[in-house]
This record gives sequence, C-alpha cells and structure tokens, in this order.
Amino acid sequence: MSGKHYTLAQLGWKTFFNQQLTLDNLEQSAPYWVTQVFKNRLIVLGENGELNLDLAQYPNLQQSTVGDWLLMSNTQAETPVILDRLSYFQRK
Repeated sequence: MSGKHYTLAQLGWKTFFNQQLTLDNLEQSAPYWVTQVFKNRLIVLGENGELNLDLAQYPNLQQSTVGDWLLMSNTQAETPVILDRLSYFQRK
C-alpha cells in the first residue's frame, strides 16, 4: 500500500455509486477506484491507500477499465464487485 490517502470525494465518488450499495456492503467492504490497468494486474485507490490486484486471483476484474469503481471486502477474501458505471465512452 502507498502512503497517500484520499477521500472518496477526492477520487470522484458520487451518490450514484452509494445507491448501488446495501448497509452490509458499506460495513463489510470498501470502494476502490481503478487508476491503472495492465495485462495481469490493476492498480486501485481507496480511502485506505493503493492496492495492486493480481488478475489471476480476480479473473472477474479482467473487464475493468480505468475509472471503474470496485467494491472490495475488508478482508479481501471475497471476489470484488464492479459497480455500474455512471458514464462511459465506447468506440464504434
């Protein structure tokens, strides 16, 4: 983990994402913002700092892209969930 810490608001968290969460989600997990995508890993930022996620460990995240929000369990024992996107650009 990196030494820098950000608030969710600083990372771009919106009410739209809160509406996708239950009270249990908020108590047992934390949101992280995808900042970098590599062939075999993702770099994500959250209030608790930076995480380096191995895509071999989390194959469901292979469709993630920069700007996506993930919900990671506090223990990182469960598979992260990709939250619905507020907006996105798509090529023809």
